[in-house]
Amino acid sequence: MAKKPTTTFWVEFKGGDVFPELIPIQRLVESLEAINKLIALDHEDSGASPFLSLIGIQRGSARLQCHSRDAAAATKNLALVGSALNGQETNKNIANALKPIRLLSGVTKYLNCKIEIRTDTEGVLAKITPDSDRIISDALLASGDTTISGVVERVGGATKYKCALRMDGRGDLLICSVPTKESAKSLGKYLYSDVVLDGRAEWLKGNWEIVSFHISAVRPAPQGAIRDRLKEMRKYGGEAWDKVGQLDDFLKSLRG
Repeated sequence: MAKKPTTTFWVEFKGGDVFPELIPIQRLVESLEAINKLIALDHEDSGASPFLSLIGIQRGSARLQCHSRDAAAATKNLALVGSALNGQETNKNIANALKPIRLLSGVTKYLNCKIEIRTDTEGVLAKITPDSDRIISDALLASGDTTISGVVERVGGATKYKCALRMDGRGDLLICSVPTKESAKSLGKYLYSDVVLDGRAEWLKGNWEIVSFHISAVRPAPQGAIRDRLKEMRKYGGEAWDKVGQLDDFLKSLRG
């Protein structure tokens, strides 16, 4: 019989009525996938085997016993997440924690609990609460009204409407929120075409990558003009933008 792996850390769902049998399996899987991303913030995983393994469950407050094949990296990155949530200085890799923390924060809201990740020797490394979404967003994001352009790849949604936009210089598709069914129909007319979108964006402060965009208006793009101008704009900027907090306030200060 194979020897049971050692415990790297515990994930504890702490709340008055939180027990393993009461947690929907989808929420449990989402939580473990998010934690797997947190422990691998700066790790280039080969995909040969899972970075995180669940090796046991205790019923008291739903305690999950977890093993990582790289315990040192896992605990270091979890401590980094904890520092970010406590408002302390962190390195650039913490930007990769934004989506996992937002997901885990959503789980705590759904279950009315908090999630503590701890080791037997070091205690609590990170604590995620319903407020963690706001905390990490304030630390990592700037927001403001802007205009973007790209090619509409997909439009749709059952209850919440989304648009997938392919943008120059971006590897993945940007998933944009569409306000109404009528707006989604308008975007559908431009499927696989260049468009200009007005709306509100959230950017990562470290590299100014757009992480979310809420569409307020759409129009066809002038052939060639928008892309050429954006390519010119990419030549400018730099580290000075890292000092900008909320983009709206910054632009207002420029206008006087």
